[in-house]
Amino acid sequence: GKPLYVGKAGNLKKRLLFYFRKEARGQPRLKKLLAEARGLGIVKADSEIEALVEEARLIKKFRRNTTS
Repeated sequence: GKPLYVGKAGNLKKRLLFYFRKEARGQPRLKKLLAEARGLGIVKADSEIEALVEEARLIKKFRRNTTS
């Protein structure tokens, strides 16, 4: 139930294709991420600035929840 990764993408299709390329799947960090992933959540933003602010907010929120 907890997020494994929070990030933003200008082009979500390209970002997801990167994660599933054969070369990327061999990387230990991505291997672990894909093995543990159970779902995908998407938050749409109207601008790059809004996306950056939301990304920072989510990172802070979930970092705070894992340290307490």
